[in-house]
Amino acid sequence: MNKYLGLVFMIICMSCSEVPVVLPIGSGPSTGAYTQNVLIEEYTGVRCQNCPAGAKTLEELKIIHGERLVIVSIHGGFFAQPPNLENKLRLDNTSGQELINIFNQPLGYPSGMINRKVFESQSSRFLGGNFWAGYVQSEKIKAPALGIELDIQHTPAQKQIRIECDVHGLMDLSGEPLRLSICIVENKIKDAQLTPTGVDTAYIHNHVLRTFVSSIQGDVLKPIVVNDKKTYTYSATYPTMWNPDQLAIVAFIHNPGPSYEVIQVVEKKVK
Repeated sequence: MNKYLGLVFMIICMSCSEVPVVLPIGSGPSTGAYTQNVLIEEYTGVRCQNCPAGAKTLEELKIIHGERLVIVSIHGGFFAQPPNLENKLRLDNTSGQELINIFNQPLGYPSGMINRKVFESQSSRFLGGNFWAGYVQSEKIKAPALGIELDIQHTPAQKQIRIECDVHGLMDLSGEPLRLSICIVENKIKDAQLTPTGVDTAYIHNHVLRTFVSSIQGDVLKPIVVNDKKTYTYSATYPTMWNPDQLAIVAFIHNPGPSYEVIQVVEKKVK
């Protein structure tokens, strides 16, 4: 039995490998005030020693693509719990677990879903870091079918956030039953992380998924037609342990299951 557990552990560790990435250069098309943005949902964990390499790749891609690349880091699964003895915070949460329930758990960490697509020649939504740059670039150069704008009202005394999400139709999507998902992420969280050289107690975690404000499956939208605009309003409160200066709202519109493909995404800081 001990030999079997040891073999499983070795397989998991081997799957948590990272391949160096070649970074592309380029912008992409826009329609009026809107550009096509790309969502990458990264599955990570404080006990994944190679996940810092994945985080580094994401930050390099963020430098290239700026606000047109939106990153959500999901702590969950076998590399998130149990945490290192040095961890003081819990970065995994029910939202992350619910996403794993929907999409299953990737076999290797770090893994990323890019616009939640299964790309041609791929058998899974989950992609290792060596694929991220190319697929982000290929998604970014598409013409946007819709635009999203966020207006955020923050009341620090009540720890309350009010979100107005404007959806603008750039193409006729009236025949598609689209969903709107809204979540909160937090940057610059200092807590322990396992690395190839040991546990780093001063590690900085970015883009950490804190919670979904919408339903985890996304809320049903009214039909979207060209030049139409609809506004959806949400409110949320956050706990004292979250740093409001490092919070951001991520909103994305996507197909329902089984496709789940993301059509557009935006991110805006809470101020």
